Amino acid sequence: MKSRKRLLISFFEILASVLADASVLCNTSTSRDLITIRSRAEHEGPSFYTITLPQFSKCFERSLENGSWLPELFTGFSRSRSSCLPRFLSGFTSLVFNHTGELRDDSSIEAVEAIRQICLVLNKIKMDCTKERQRSAELAFSACEAEISKFRIKDWELLEHFRDSSSYFLGTSLARVSVSLSEGRVCRSKHGPGTTVDGTTGNRKYLHRQWSRRLQRSFPVDSNWFVNSNELLDDLGEEHSIGTDFISCRDEDPVRVCFVPKTLKSPRVIAIEPVYNQYIQQGLMRELVANIESPFRRTGGQINFSDQSINGSLAVSSSISREFATIDLKEASDRVHASLVHKMLQPYPHLMRGVFDCRSKYAKLPSGRVIGLKKFASQGSALCFPFEAMVFYSISIAAYMKAYGLPVRHHRVRAFAKRLYVYGDDLVVPTKEVEIVIRGLESAGLAVNRGKTFQNSHFRESCGSDAFKGHLVTPVYIRNTLPERRTDSGSILSTIATANLFYQKGWWKTAAFLRMKTERICGVVPHVLSTSPVKGWYSFRGTYCIDRYNSDLHRFEVRGLVPAIKKKVDPLDGYRALAKFFTERTKDPFSIDSFAKSVQRGSGYTKSRWASPG
Repeated sequence: MKSRKRLLISFFEILASVLADASVLCNTSTSRDLITIRSRAEHEGPSFYTITLPQFSKCFERSLENGSWLPELFTGFSRSRSSCLPRFLSGFTSLVFNHTGELRDDSSIEAVEAIRQICLVLNKIKMDCTKERQRSAELAFSACEAEISKFRIKDWELLEHFRDSSSYFLGTSLARVSVSLSEGRVCRSKHGPGTTVDGTTGNRKYLHRQWSRRLQRSFPVDSNWFVNSNELLDDLGEEHSIGTDFISCRDEDPVRVCFVPKTLKSPRVIAIEPVYNQYIQQGLMRELVANIESPFRRTGGQINFSDQSINGSLAVSSSISREFATIDLKEASDRVHASLVHKMLQPYPHLMRGVFDCRSKYAKLPSGRVIGLKKFASQGSALCFPFEAMVFYSISIAAYMKAYGLPVRHHRVRAFAKRLYVYGDDLVVPTKEVEIVIRGLESAGLAVNRGKTFQNSHFRESCGSDAFKGHLVTPVYIRNTLPERRTDSGSILSTIATANLFYQKGWWKTAAFLRMKTERICGVVPHVLSTSPVKGWYSFRGTYCIDRYNSDLHRFEVRGLVPAIKKKVDPLDGYRALAKFFTERTKDPFSIDSFAKSVQRGSGYTKSRWASPG
């Protein structure tokens, strides 16, 4: 971890280069802003860059949405004598709002982009939060659970409409998976990439010999874990009993709640699942996603799990036409009550039983306290993402049906459903119906993030695409601290990628600064094309470096850095290696590394190699 002084210097240098580019972009002076940043950072520390400045950007976006400046939001920033705008970044804000605070008709797109880039460049840097903020996150997790436990689905005003909408629009997909389970077809399960409750990683997941009795009801171990009957016979003990340890419901491991870096304001809460639950969840997730995303289903193109460009392109076009509004949800996965999923799956008993048999019922907090879960699942469960999207989609349609008193098969309901797009907790809905959808979501105990929901202005934000008047104003985020030595492989690769993003965006001074910082550590980095496996600098002119001609491969080559992953010896052979072959589908399944080795956590590094420059 860098010292506080070095971290502040690094952050200030980054902001200085970003301000220099923004000054050129908008033809305004930033010398006074630079003095303010230096002064406040000395008193407030890194939190000024990672918390205060992002908050300024959020307040600025709310002012855009409101159509006029909201001075009450900008506490901590002194106002100009001749204007209601703050002195800080006034050269940019004055290009968007006039001195009375009204949104200008000729508001500058470049100024909007500059303000957001300045304020958000360090918003998502990967650093651990303070212990106090982690404790606050744990309390917030418990408070969220207590709040959603008050939800009573029997008293929910949208219950019947929710049943109808989920059955009509999702019924074919859910029924298909349910029939597959009822016929005893083997679920194409696989192990997840992360760790598990008991710390099992790598190939040891394939050697795991625990299975819950709940899982056994829907996913018999003989057909869902063992590769074939020969392995099952080998697993039989002297007393002809399966060597697998069956765990009773009361002895099941609770999910382990932990924190991973998100922003310095608050961490991301992840719930780590047991091996056996995670394994089955991955298989169910595959089946559900494939069916729901199918173009032959009513939800094809409306609920998306792998393609977020649909929501992103709608955000850009709607920043001009304002035809669609973008909705964001707070604590989305932690607020989906299990009873909502239960009611959705009620017409499909085999699927309902299978889903809830692999759902964890308890969670162990970092403090050691174990609590019961009313939510369906937290992030970490493979079923969290698909089911939250299905629930949000069904609630939105149910709210529309209730508001207009229409049956689910009415042509207006079907037309609305075709104009509703869901990707996780990002919703794109027709602007005319946005308040109806918001009320419907809130009636189910969900929390709409009003600060990131846009309907009135020419600003839209969805799935990583931020747009203003048809132009992308998405900032480039610096994810890692700047490298200080050659062993900082993650920082080196991240800085190269970030410098290229700034270069392609036309922010030359920031790109040059990051290039200088990188080459000071690892030497000269070559120019390459974006298609090259070697990491290097990009050029609009399409130029690239050549270091030699390879007569064996008949091509020009350049020597540069490539990412690599260390693998540790992790013995796996026999039937368990065969199971890995069928589930992992590795690029080189016949390589010994695919079976006898596994990836070490956090083991990425860089190495030099010869490769084609394009």
